[in-house]
Amino acid sequence: MGTTKDFCSMLKKQGFDFFTGVPCSILKGVINYLSEAPDIPYVPATREDEAIGIATGAYLAGKKPAVL
Repeated sequence: MGTTKDFCSMLKKQGFDFFTGVPCSILKGVINYLSEAPDIPYVPATREDEAIGIATGAYLAGKKPAVL
């Protein structure tokens, strides 16, 4: 089984360069890792629809976002 770092590295290799999402106990490790990584932008959202809006804005700005 892979680690949180492996999972985040795989997402970066797939071209994802912007992350957003809502707090989640299942993804707690991933969210904490992304929040602390200086080279990976992670913008927390308070609701799922807000996360989609943030990701849409990132996409329109030329990023490849992932919603967690």
